[in-house]
Amino acid sequence: MFRKKLALLLLPIVVGVGLGVFLFNLSPANADVTGVAISDIDNVGYGLNGQDFQITWTPGSAPSGYMFTQMFILPSTTAFSLDTLNTACGGEQCMPLGMLNSYSMATWTLPMSAIKDSAGNNFVTNTQYVAWVLVSSTVPQLVSSSPMNNLAFDIPADNTPPMIMHMSVNSAKAGLVGYVYALVTDDQTQTSAFASPSGQVFTRLFYKTGADWITVNGSHVSGTPNVFEYVIPSNIIGSNGNTVEYYLGSRDAAGNERWFCANPQATSAAQCQIDKFIINVVTISPGVSLAGNIKSNGLNVAGVFVFAAGFAGKGVTTTDPGGAYTLSSLPASNAFDITAVKNNYCQNSRFESVGTTNKTGIDVNINFGACQMSGTPGSSGGSPMVVFSGPPDGMQNVPTSTGLRIGFNQPMDASTINDNDPTNVGSHVYVTNQSGQKMAGTVLYCETPNSNATCQQNLFPMDNNTILFVPQNLVTGTMYTVVVDESVKGSNGQSVQG
Repeated sequence: MFRKKLALLLLPIVVGVGLGVFLFNLSPANADVTGVAISDIDNVGYGLNGQDFQITWTPGSAPSGYMFTQMFILPSTTAFSLDTLNTACGGEQCMPLGMLNSYSMATWTLPMSAIKDSAGNNFVTNTQYVAWVLVSSTVPQLVSSSPMNNLAFDIPADNTPPMIMHMSVNSAKAGLVGYVYALVTDDQTQTSAFASPSGQVFTRLFYKTGADWITVNGSHVSGTPNVFEYVIPSNIIGSNGNTVEYYLGSRDAAGNERWFCANPQATSAAQCQIDKFIINVVTISPGVSLAGNIKSNGLNVAGVFVFAAGFAGKGVTTTDPGGAYTLSSLPASNAFDITAVKNNYCQNSRFESVGTTNKTGIDVNINFGACQMSGTPGSSGGSPMVVFSGPPDGMQNVPTSTGLRIGFNQPMDASTINDNDPTNVGSHVYVTNQSGQKMAGTVLYCETPNSNATCQQNLFPMDNNTILFVPQNLVTGTMYTVVVDESVKGSNGQSVQG
């Protein structure tokens, strides 16, 4: 059974999830797991990604003291064993690329966002890979496949526009340069191409204070996978009381365009010039600061790029071993998404409101490994697993009208999900308040964001295989729990994994 908690107030949020890694120490044993195999069954996603790696095995009888099953993918030359789990990858721990808590499950396809092997190296076609299945139990088991021999670099038709992740900027400091940040990704055009645009490729900010729109190219922020910085000159920001209009746009190498503005359905620059974002220029003297540490699994992380989404201030990079950051000269009595991004980590944001005094201890946690806020339809093998949700567990300041989203790694059986009255006894997906009372609303399965009008209104552009709860009468200041029970099934007939 899947549960998540959130508190509802009346302010915006940004959401994200990631994959964590932990250390363990096991001793050798004979294996009951057999028939481990790895193959490439995908020819849809561009290049090499997680969808090109499917691992299957035969689990045999359940071992005593079973805890979990982990999957690794490594070059065939790697000396990997139970004795070298924590040292085989360049003297360090090898990273599991998947984990299950049901011994009977025997199929795993990596998420599309996975582009590195368990040693942290990019997947390449000229390397033979071996899959390893680790069973943690009283007597642990580690079994490998034969080397993979059918890995292919896929080049499908490119019909997908770039993705832009951005929280609109509402304020800027009078007389200073304005900085706008966005995360830009594409399924086939690389970050380096957007960073050094040529031909038809670009990622740009369009701004104006008068009659004419001015264009500025984005600059890739070093040390991040996909953060771009767009600069608005100080003479454009101007003095207190001024306003600056702007919108964002990106085009990939195939000519697909994405336009990002106050109209989420915009498909052209002309539409965004009507529904533009507006920056209000204010006097900030002296302003307030937010400070904290960036952490991963309880440890401080250095070299993380941090910025206050919602404000046109310059981002900072944590450079000290303590992972400390400080964002200064922020407008008082405001709210921001403190966003942290670093290569090889899943970006994360923390919503924080400020009054008139400085705040410290505003820590942000980021997880090492693949980051998947949403995904494309995944494998139909094994039990469905949750790969993203929104808003996150324990999130506060969520608008009461927000649709609650739970995404899975594979297509789902809509007949076990759709429900016009989730308060009844037979409901499999429902929301309860602190007293355990089921809340009114509508439960809907969205295979893609474009499945119907309700899905379009509530989902992000890449939210696939998503259960959507549309609330009717939630109230502020209340903790709610979303419940998905075991009667919910994937299109393969298997029940969800909690």
